[in-house]
Amino acid sequence: MIRVFYMLILYVIVINMAVGQVNTIRIDPENAKGAGVSQLFDSVEYIPLENSPESEFGRVDKLFVTSDFFYILDHSTDAIYLFKKNGQFFNKVELVHWIKTPNRQELGIRDFMVNELTGNLIVSHWQKQGNLYFFSPKGVLLKVLKHNSWLSYGNIDDSHYLVESMDDIKDTINNIFGSCIVTDSSFTLKKGFLKELHSDFNITAGSNLMHASNSKSAIYTRSFDYNAYVFGAEGLKETIKFIFPYSYSLPSDFLDSVYSHKRADYLSQNRNVIYSISDIYRVQNLLLFDVNRRNPSRLHVPLLYDLRTKVCYDLGKISPDSSNNFLPFLGDQTIRVLAADTSSFYLSVPSYKLFKSFNDNKKRSNNYSQRMLKYFASQTSRSNPVIVRIIPKRN
Repeated sequence: MIRVFYMLILYVIVINMAVGQVNTIRIDPENAKGAGVSQLFDSVEYIPLENSPESEFGRVDKLFVTSDFFYILDHSTDAIYLFKKNGQFFNKVELVHWIKTPNRQELGIRDFMVNELTGNLIVSHWQKQGNLYFFSPKGVLLKVLKHNSWLSYGNIDDSHYLVESMDDIKDTINNIFGSCIVTDSSFTLKKGFLKELHSDFNITAGSNLMHASNSKSAIYTRSFDYNAYVFGAEGLKETIKFIFPYSYSLPSDFLDSVYSHKRADYLSQNRNVIYSISDIYRVQNLLLFDVNRRNPSRLHVPLLYDLRTKVCYDLGKISPDSSNNFLPFLGDQTIRVLAADTSSFYLSVPSYKLFKSFNDNKKRSNNYSQRMLKYFASQTSRSNPVIVRIIPKRN
């Protein structure tokens, strides 16, 4: 087995690279820096969400931010909650009214996306994976679209989406080839890119399709591939290649048949090896993403990379300080950055962590906002999670 000291993931993706620049980033996660909140961020804003019998939920499994709303998927209650940007509850959308399942917690909503122009939701379901359900923000079912069991889908802009097909699409009539397909807003296929990575996997860790609100692109990543692909309405605009040190890198022949039926064992025995990059967002000159591995002490390592200075920070090493009243801004080691727009990153923190920090720091002369003073006075450690908006420094 041949390994290269600083290697890019095996299977060099030259296939359908089409157009666009290539940016190479070299990162050693072990040596990612720490800092204080005030060194990296202009502000950290906490936005409590209204608690009522209709709006109470468990955790933020997915967050999408628009100019008007927070859209929050919670798998435990099998619903998508809409809160205004000030935290006021607006509505929730449930598929259970249209699809009956024996276990709504495990077999309900799979994923969703939002048309930023209309605010309409597009929702998929585990039981009906060939359907997409279109809802208005008020929860009115607008239509049902049947498709070819797409694995994932997401925004590029108001008029274009990016979908990942379960298999390569080979449409010679319309000249569409690949597993990543650019569509119009009606999901009519327009252009195809990127062949499937491999066909004989006996394990999968999933793909990832991220979009920062109000941007004009989507970033696509997949397992066992150290590349992030930036798509615009015309197709592939940029490829970001990540290079990791030897000790974190997969073998160069990991996708070859020699590893067939051995890949899961290899990852279990080499738990620090990075098998995927996910939850990737770009705001200003900062690239924020997770590197994923099988190490139970830290499965997901959230990293913040400055494209200008080429310095890498570990979010787990970013310390609260007086600028955010020493409050936590990360949930725990499994909670990631959940969303972004063109100026900010968004996370969530469970209420119990905020109340613990509040009680632990009562002797400090903290300068809480009126919103947070009201939150600590009127809510409890069992209240809804709190949305955290962090705005990076421009310089």
